[in-house]
Amino acid sequence: MNIIEYGALTKSYGGIESYIRNQINELSGENIHFDFLVPNEPEKLAYEDFLTRKGCNIYRTYRRWHDAPIGHLIDLYKFFKIHRGKYCIAVGNYLDFQNINFLIMAKIFGMKTVAHAHSSG
Repeated sequence: MNIIEYGALTKSYGGIESYIRNQINELSGENIHFDFLVPNEPEKLAYEDFLTRKGCNIYRTYRRWHDAPIGHLIDLYKFFKIHRGKYCIAVGNYLDFQNINFLIMAKIFGMKTVAHAHSSG
């Protein structure tokens, strides 16, 4: 089972990053594989070395919504088109209006979606 996660990794070693590290440590293996979709910025991400050692791919492929709303949507569309059929589940983290685009695009490409957030905002 291949899972793509969005909005989960930053350069800070915060709660979501630690949650992701623990999730990968406990769940990744022969039957479950995690990859991550992050903004196309060169900054080193928290636990990036750990994740790549565990076999996770980190795709730096999209422009941020607030910088280029249309470009953001185009980047998501291109990602899902290129990787059509590779992932069965898309997980969106830190949900707000801009992040919902990821889950909508995943649904368009026939994937199951999971929304993960701890805030009501």
